[in-house]
Amino acid sequence: MTEDSTPPQGCRWDGHGFVVSPMMHVGSFLGQCEEALENEDERLPTKMLKSDQELAEAMGTTLEIVHELGKVCGPESLKCPAEDVTPLDEGCLGTEKGIPAGAEQLKTVQLRHRKYSRYERKYRKSEEHMDCFATYADDEEEDCVERTTAILDVTFFRPSEAISSKNVYRSFYIDRELLVLADQKLTELRDKIVCAADLFIPHGEYSECPDATKEQAQDIYKSSYFLIEDDFYNDFRDSYSKDLSKCVVDWMKPRKTMTSKSMEDVTFNDLNIRLGYPYLYCHLGNCQHIMVFTDLRLLTNTDCQDLSRYPVLTHKPYWRRNICLCCGIYTARWVTLEDSFSTTDPSFFCEKCFRMLHYDKNGKKLGSFQAYPYVDPGIFS
Repeated sequence: MTEDSTPPQGCRWDGHGFVVSPMMHVGSFLGQCEEALENEDERLPTKMLKSDQELAEAMGTTLEIVHELGKVCGPESLKCPAEDVTPLDEGCLGTEKGIPAGAEQLKTVQLRHRKYSRYERKYRKSEEHMDCFATYADDEEEDCVERTTAILDVTFFRPSEAISSKNVYRSFYIDRELLVLADQKLTELRDKIVCAADLFIPHGEYSECPDATKEQAQDIYKSSYFLIEDDFYNDFRDSYSKDLSKCVVDWMKPRKTMTSKSMEDVTFNDLNIRLGYPYLYCHLGNCQHIMVFTDLRLLTNTDCQDLSRYPVLTHKPYWRRNICLCCGIYTARWVTLEDSFSTTDPSFFCEKCFRMLHYDKNGKKLGSFQAYPYVDPGIFS
């Protein structure tokens, strides 16, 4: 949709290309859905069907018919014999079902097999990441959904500091998307948010003492908050946490009444939100992420049914890694400035190359440079 088109009924454009819904109370959404579905023949079950016998009773038929439908309509019936083995399957080279014997020496076959292996590794990594969408819980039955509940889709954008100046015209970079249950606390969502800045080492330059103990920013600056509408929700679980919203609340008193609440005492059912409207997540004092609720709906049987897995990560960020300047293989762990051993500034090095190039066998510093521990955002991809 473009701003020249008409937004859905009751919605409006926000001036940045997003459609914003009217204000809604999350806790009232489930009741409104139950009223709308009251006279419908098909309603969401209060308990997911786990056995053929339960399915037969729900369909009003016999167990034999359910078994027959499982065979006729199952995914196995959609395959043809030719799909059992593909020419690029692992280990099928030189077999009668795959590529003929001797053809594995062909350069084109080797290139195709290598390309397939690369895509297979990428697919497996994605599959491991998305395995949470199993239909039922694997271990404990009590963790499985047995009631109708609402679910929110939350999108976080990269902080402005992480956006390259060359691409400043790109205003929004999606960092991650999560599904959260409406009856979960805000702290459960906060604990699922990962940012490279959390692992940053804030205290100075380490060229003289690279082995010194390094404390991460998340262990020092524990305060954070969500800003949703006119309410701040602070994380006070740690005794050293501060109310980062106090100065803003005091500054806004003559103009508008803003409140500050504990994140641990509030669930998503307590919120008044607008879908598509930008809200704020702030941590480490000044690392700010735009947060948007993009969807509010009922939990269906295609969603993850294991309650212990929520909030569920549905989209993870993709960052291009900074590779070591020397070996060109490993991810950078150090960044140097004004480095007499490098022609580029800044320069990125892995742990091993950094030590071998800048220090002698006794650990004494060689040359002139400034060294800072580096956390590559690519480690989260």
